[in-house]
Amino acid sequence: AVALFAVHGYHQTTMQMIADRAEFSVGFLYKHFKGKEELFQALLELQFQRMDRVLESCRLKDLPPLEAIRHTLEAVCDHFSRHRDFLRMSDLVQEVAPASTRARSVVHVEELRRQLERAKAAGEIQPVDTELLAAAVHGAIAELFRVAGRRGDDASFDLLPSFIFRLMIDPLRA
Repeated sequence: AVALFAVHGYHQTTMQMIADRAEFSVGFLYKHFKGKEELFQALLELQFQRMDRVLESCRLKDLPPLEAIRHTLEAVCDHFSRHRDFLRMSDLVQEVAPASTRARSVVHVEELRRQLERAKAAGEIQPVDTELLAAAVHGAIAELFRVAGRRGDDASFDLLPSFIFRLMIDPLRA
């Protein structure tokens, strides 16, 4: 279903297409989901849960603040390089997902803000508005992921963490 939404978009993807691809009957899908919207929401929830696990595994590592940020960026890039169809679906989130689903990304921005606060408190970066910086970094990453995902360029995913770090974090080193 993710691949179909990514290729055809939300409105053009039908439950019949999803059933055919999954080799299920349409009735089987409707037994588990009320409709396409509920299925789409379940897929988004799965993606958010996966990302939450990636971020949690990064939090559990006892790294200095800037190293933790770099490690998190690398882990997120690695995650999305393995789940490209979700990247291609990301534009649909803004189009069809309810506000409560879109708000889930705020949690990820807040996690980055906390990491930046740790770096600031440790004297690793200059005093800066960490809320604005976190939003800028998150927005840049999201857009770069969309572009790299559309291009299907593996090298782009590998370079994204260092690109973001050099562009947005390194200039703020104390």
